[in-house]
Amino acid sequence: MKKLVIIFLLLFLCQKVDGQIYSGIHELNKYEKELKGLEVLLRSNPIKFQVHYQQLYLVAEHDNNLHLKDILFFYAGTKHYYINAIDSANFYFNKSIELSQQIECTQLELAAKIRLIFCSEHEKSAMQITREMYSVFVKSYNQKDTINMIYSLNGLALFNERMDSTEKSMTYFYGALQLSELSKNKAQEGFVLNNLGLLKMNLGALDSAYADFKKGLNIAIGIKDLRLEAHLRLNLGEYYMKIDSLNQAQNEYQYVLDIGRENGYQDMMIAAIVNISGVERNKSNYSKSDSLYNLGLKIAKTEKLLNTISVIYLNQANLYKDIKQFDKALNLLDSSLVYAGYLSNQRIKLAYHQYKF
Repeated sequence: MKKLVIIFLLLFLCQKVDGQIYSGIHELNKYEKELKGLEVLLRSNPIKFQVHYQQLYLVAEHDNNLHLKDILFFYAGTKHYYINAIDSANFYFNKSIELSQQIECTQLELAAKIRLIFCSEHEKSAMQITREMYSVFVKSYNQKDTINMIYSLNGLALFNERMDSTEKSMTYFYGALQLSELSKNKAQEGFVLNNLGLLKMNLGALDSAYADFKKGLNIAIGIKDLRLEAHLRLNLGEYYMKIDSLNQAQNEYQYVLDIGRENGYQDMMIAAIVNISGVERNKSNYSKSDSLYNLGLKIAKTEKLLNTISVIYLNQANLYKDIKQFDKALNLLDSSLVYAGYLSNQRIKLAYHQYKF
């Protein structure tokens, strides 16, 4: 259960880097509604994303709008990044950087550079990565680019957290939070509170994490950001699991499931279903838990949300270990490994080997 939630939320943290990256670029104002819709599909429905992406690319060519083409390259890179197709992701992010420099759009250039740094995290040393991210922060500061300042500070916080540099990580998160508050950017404030709460929860500071999640949730509800609300409710569900309030956890997950169904957020539906399955497993309702895992797998495979499948198999394997059906558990572990290549987070492979041996 815990590993599932952590991995889903790590994916969310990476996704939020492109949240409002087109904000303030006047050449994109007329396409804001289409871009917002495309961004949602990128996370929740890859099949529909591809259709809408191609339609919008034709619009970019028809209108001869290089800024629109630029951000579409960015989204193409992001799509490949989500399924760990790093070579393809690098290709599109570099195309975005090249076009950004041509049209002198520093905001999109820096956004793509941030994402390139995330793409390289398994090839470079932690020190090199943090230096590159800090360099982007400095450039963003010099350009008075608040959005990329927040995103680069968030990146610095995440990388320092992975290096167990907790104090530095906390400092960067609070810096991003302060910038969000000063710029009156509620969406970014909610996203940073979410990430800050996750760090605190992992450190065992549950009360403080809860306060951050609730504050972020109130912001999300206030600005009617359903996806941010859903993520914060998933985190609150994890908090309730940690304090053994299973019914409250299930209520949060059910709320997320309802949001997903009503708005076509397939990824949120999967996250909610699998987390509800974890609650049922904790209640020893093993048959119901297994059925929910299978439902999550069905949706994930049908909707081509390939970066969620390995996690579901891994949790289902844990269920079969609980009921001492070890042959079935081993088969599910192997299935998990087959799909592990679609995850940019390498911990799924480590978990596989830990559980198997």
